[in-house]
Amino acid sequence: MNNLKAIFITISLLITSCALDENEKIKKGAFEQVYWVEDYVKDLKFPWAIAWLPSGDLLLTERLGNIKLIRNGKVISKLEGVPDVMSASPFDGLLD
Repeated sequence: MNNLKAIFITISLLITSCALDENEKIKKGAFEQVYWVEDYVKDLKFPWAIAWLPSGDLLLTERLGNIKLIRNGKVISKLEGVPDVMSASPFDGLLD
């Protein structure tokens, strides 16, 4: 029984020593984040969602009902056959 107690205490001390102290955590505010915004493609109307393709190209949906193929920051083509979408309010349209 003493061996079991010693093992339990050893494991408890090990787990406790591995835990991070609250003061060691890095906390940053929204204005202290390290990131930047960059225009990848221009002249879009209400861009909404993107999906990267295995080739490195990008599919981009516009809320008003377009799906565009983007390659190296330029619109290559607009996909045909996309059904008409209702976009009368901010809650309508071709989203994700």
